[in-house]
Amino acid sequence: MGMLNDQDKQRALLARAIAQNTPLIILDEPTTHLDLHHKFKMLKLMHELAAEGKTIIYATHDLEQALDLCDELLIIQGQQIEMHSPKAAIEAGIIQQLFPKETVEFDPANKRFFLNK
Repeated sequence: MGMLNDQDKQRALLARAIAQNTPLIILDEPTTHLDLHHKFKMLKLMHELAAEGKTIIYATHDLEQALDLCDELLIIQGQQIEMHSPKAAIEAGIIQQLFPKETVEFDPANKRFFLNK
């Protein structure tokens, strides 16, 4: 039996979670190592599972992705943990405060990050 590449491992882990038919799926960086097409395919599947009533909890460093897809964000900074809807986190300025302004600029209207040149 051949070895799975990282992309196939990610998809296999989600497939196993679906096959187990649990109401809760916990994933750690499920889109890491995926090319753009497979990343969006994985996100679409996660979104469809959530629409069917499953609870999906996943860790990600892709804040733009989380702002677009998640119902709630659990933001962890050092010892501080906060839970907000994406809209509330943006409106309260929490997202803008996550990175140094001299490096990262956040556009709240479009929910996108940019290099501060």
